[in-house]
Amino acid sequence: SKPELAPLPDFQVRSSGAQSSTQIFNSDMRTSITHKYLLIPKNIGQFVIEPAVLNLSGTIYKSNSITVAVRKPEPKKANRDKNVFTETSISKMDPFVNEQLVYTFKLFRRVEARNLNLNMPYDESLFRKEDMGKAKRYSQIINGISYDVEEVSMALFPLKIGKAMIPPSMLELDLIFRTQGNRQGDPFARFFSDPFFGGSTQSVHKILTTKQIDLNIRPLPDEGKPYEFKNLIGRFSISAELGKTSLELGDTTTLTVSVSGTGNILDVTLASDDLQGEFKVYPDQPTFKQTIHGNQIGGEKIFKFALVPYSAGDKTIPPISLSYFDPEKNKYSTISTRQTHLTVKPGIKDDKLNLVQPKFES
Repeated sequence: SKPELAPLPDFQVRSSGAQSSTQIFNSDMRTSITHKYLLIPKNIGQFVIEPAVLNLSGTIYKSNSITVAVRKPEPKKANRDKNVFTETSISKMDPFVNEQLVYTFKLFRRVEARNLNLNMPYDESLFRKEDMGKAKRYSQIINGISYDVEEVSMALFPLKIGKAMIPPSMLELDLIFRTQGNRQGDPFARFFSDPFFGGSTQSVHKILTTKQIDLNIRPLPDEGKPYEFKNLIGRFSISAELGKTSLELGDTTTLTVSVSGTGNILDVTLASDDLQGEFKVYPDQPTFKQTIHGNQIGGEKIFKFALVPYSAGDKTIPPISLSYFDPEKNKYSTISTRQTHLTVKPGIKDDKLNLVQPKFES
């Protein structure tokens, strides 16, 4: 049976596994199980770890409580000529609400590392997250010392105006140090201490934490904000294509609208209100294909509308507009599709036209 820990809101809790041992004294066998937990404080202060509880065959056992004092670490001078260290960075300290940020974690190491476990926490009520692909690996020279670098990035979109904090990231890993035997006078010493031939190694478990990052999330400016603005931040383009430009009354054509660019493109929505007067409109579920341009999340979102004309004649499909805020230019922009024309010929049975939900063109 495993003990239950009391709630520990001021700590990150990691299980370090369990160890069992058996001892025999005068034909009396005793077995003990030791459960280990790694506690990483989130705040500075004095905290009480309440007793752990174990239910063993209906009998309740409790451990003692423990008081822990967490102090602020003493400032240390940067020392880059060490075996391993970490860094985090953010692309902008005072972004606009909904503007994409790039949060990057870097591991610098000079020795082999195994069993890496990275935690990059964030508040889901303050940010929306998007992954940015696989980790990057490269070499970098700092102060004349060569490091192997592993870099992980994710896109964060601020959801609320005001102060926001990204908590420290934490990395657990095992560093592998290879040692050479001190066999003086032995001509085979270097041969047997070569790692290829199983030279001796030493594993050191490390927990590396970064600093928290404090942000100031700004509201979008009111000046120049279009009436139809729907909180899109980035850079976008829009285009439209009509499947059939000539059809008989009762037939269907498909209007395809493509929006591409970088930013919070997943939030793009398009309405078909301007089409309702001339057509029965059946919107399809939008599709999205994500792309990454450097450090920018982007892609293409495609909207399809099946259009069934109400009457014969020359029809005009008006431009579809999209407004967004460009944080680099610090201004709003409105883009539109081109106006499209459609010819609807009278059908054979105009008086018996029955509108049913159509299938979309492939």
